Amino acid sequence: ASLGILPDGSESFANAINDDGVIVGQSEVNQLATVSIPYFDNSNVVINDPINNSRPLRHAFRWQNSLLTDISGSADESEALAINSKGSIVGWMTNEVTVTTPQNLIAVDGSTVTRTKPIMHAAFWSSTASAPQDVHPASSLANKDSAATDINDAGKYVGWIQVGDAGIRHAYLWDGGNSADLHFAGVDSSEAKAINNKNQIVGVGN
Repeated sequence: ASLGILPDGSESFANAINDDGVIVGQSEVNQLATVSIPYFDNSNVVINDPINNSRPLRHAFRWQNSLLTDISGSADESEALAINSKGSIVGWMTNEVTVTTPQNLIAVDGSTVTRTKPIMHAAFWSSTASAPQDVHPASSLANKDSAATDINDAGKYVGWIQVGDAGIRHAYLWDGGNSADLHFAGVDSSEAKAINNKNQIVGVGN
């Protein structure tokens, strides 16, 4: 049976279900239209800002008792990736941050241009929450990405945080005061994918 789609959307995706039949995922809600800013590159060729393109806005949802609920709150976009037996949910959320024009790009009129760029942060929802809680680690830079990918019944959850400027990720555990970077030697990038009720964690490194 179809779970439905959030208002103004055209598609939805279910990511996880718990033993009570509560389902979480993501649904398109509408189109975000943005205007490309013309730039000259170093060869004086007009190009378009690659960040500014039309794309669908998508929000996290909870499906419970045949009711599909948008749980994105004020986040621009979000996705619910996992849910435990208590109904706690983890995933990610985005908000826009302002960045300046890259040094090798010059606005057509020669001015300095600022633009917005989505930053993804790990997110947590309680079983009744209608909006995500930003749980991006305080030890990590605020303008870097992170995501939580799985949660166990004790409320411990795992995922990854971005480190540096090259998009390198480190596996990460959220566990209150015992939260920790789980990155290990021998790989450049790592992600924690799942955690069970014995607190055993699996993931990937490369």
